[in-house]
Amino acid sequence: MFIFKKYGIETSIIDKMMVAISLSYISLPIIIFFFGWLKFYIAIPCSFVLIMVIIKMYHNLVIYRTSEIVNNTVTFWIVVLVTSLIWVYLSGIGGGTF
Repeated sequence: MFIFKKYGIETSIIDKMMVAISLSYISLPIIIFFFGWLKFYIAIPCSFVLIMVIIKMYHNLVIYRTSEIVNNTVTFWIVVLVTSLIWVYLSGIGGGTF
């Protein structure tokens, strides 16, 4: 029960709905945070930008079936690990700042 073929990839309606639901599940709390925490004139553009990014992500996931943002390299994982460790240390968990 596939709806259309584009670029040689079959996508069903259930696949599209699951992608839309999961992206909504991720973005809705952020939009609620924007309107609850930020000034109204800041929340509107931030929400607009987030919605545009979500639409682009939906398009990439459904049509092109790509979710890669960066290459999965050792350098990428080292940067992620160092950034996480610095974040944890500065947040007070390491006991070095407070």
